[in-house]
Amino acid sequence: MIQRGKREPSVFNILVFLFIASIFILSCNKDEKADNGLDSGGIDAGTDGDADGDADADGDDSGLDSGKDAGTDAGGCRWRDVPIDPQYKTYGLNAIWATSSSDMFIGGGMGAGGGVVLHYDGNVWSEMAVPSAEVITAMWGSSSSDIFATGYADGIVIHYDGDKWDLIRKGTAGEQSMDIWGSGPSDVFLGTYIGFTTGAIIHYDGSTWTEHGLQYAATGIWGTASDNVYAGIGPTIGGHQAPNTVLHFDGSEWSELYVDIESEATCTNVWGISASDIYFLCAFGNNGRNTGIVHFDGTSWTVMEQGWPEHLISISGSSHDNIYVVAVDLSDVVNTPGFIYHYDGSSWSKTGLGNSRLVGPVWTASKEEAWAAGYDSSQGLALFLHYSCK
Repeated sequence: MIQRGKREPSVFNILVFLFIASIFILSCNKDEKADNGLDSGGIDAGTDGDADGDADADGDDSGLDSGKDAGTDAGGCRWRDVPIDPQYKTYGLNAIWATSSSDMFIGGGMGAGGGVVLHYDGNVWSEMAVPSAEVITAMWGSSSSDIFATGYADGIVIHYDGDKWDLIRKGTAGEQSMDIWGSGPSDVFLGTYIGFTTGAIIHYDGSTWTEHGLQYAATGIWGTASDNVYAGIGPTIGGHQAPNTVLHFDGSEWSELYVDIESEATCTNVWGISASDIYFLCAFGNNGRNTGIVHFDGTSWTVMEQGWPEHLISISGSSHDNIYVVAVDLSDVVNTPGFIYHYDGSSWSKTGLGNSRLVGPVWTASKEEAWAAGYDSSQGLALFLHYSCK
């Protein structure tokens, strides 16, 4: 069972990982400008609400109207900020999983202040009681009565049965979770690492957790069935390096799968439509500012896109012509501007979210509607964005 609203590693989690692991993938020449075929700032040509594509008056070419709305595209669609209940505005929102636009679960927290899961029905926000103080970083579910959420510290996993959240796993001290995905209630995979030196993929069969140790961090998990699961991996400090390698599970064991392309690549995240339509987020060569997408059809590999200048955080979507990639420019350590790329089946467009405005994966209801949760670090406020064509 493939879940359209697949949850990828959170903003909080992936940024921590990228900052530390960047010594392996950042370019030695930070002034190098990639020829990426897109406008380097703000919205891609043809999607900007400003005809001339110039920067906003404040110098921030983010494609946002006063930091609130992204420029309207040719179809009249745009991203807008959704008002958040004031009592939840100071939370950092990292994860989103939903059954519909009126039944959304959003995970996050306040650092040392503890974790939180919010529910949003399209109009009203409510906070759900959770049994762990750890910040929620990733979520996955098979239904509104079967949702798994994992936290940043100690590899905790909590489960929602439609009535309440229960703690079902507490891992090793210092174990940090990157992603969680499953094909059903008794087939769930958790990706973790410890101290950026070792990692693991841990399987849950409905009652027991079984660990498969790794020499690197498992940073993204996705699959089509219990015997066809993929994982992206990241470099570990002082640990094993595996360029052009991802992991595959055939139902009995995990094995390394070679990414057969001309460039050296580190592929950290994965999402797909089917067993023959899979997308990996990759950084090419030694250049952390040369990123893009590699496609796998189950047999052969193709570089779909290359030369993007940002670090890529997550990929998600609903179909081959409705794919979202979330990115952040870590070379700008002061502003850390966030972006969302969208693929319509033929070309990519790029929307700037503004400085310090970062989101996690996009949950898609349809081609005309999507949602994203995140955090504005400059304001210390939660972000919740809605893409619609209304």
